[in-house]
Amino acid sequence: MTYTYYDPETNEEIEVEHGMNESPEIISEKTGNKMKRKITGGMGVIYKGEGWGGSISRDKDYLVDQEKDLIRSGEKKDPYARHRDEPL
Repeated sequence: MTYTYYDPETNEEIEVEHGMNESPEIISEKTGNKMKRKITGGMGVIYKGEGWGGSISRDKDYLVDQEKDLIRSGEKKDPYARHRDEPL
């Protein structure tokens, strides 16, 4: 992993590679000060390939309409059909 360290007095920044479980003491070559690890936003995740964008980004109404179409076509049973005919 690559981490960014900075000198609190001069704001000098350097990047250092080390393992996640390591906490090395980084010393500024210019000032001799102990540098601190900078907290950054981390990394993003990008989903590629089929099946991600379409099912995640569709709104709720679209999914409800799609399910109704499946019930009308007989491809899916309506779980609430028996209760619709009963009086309230």
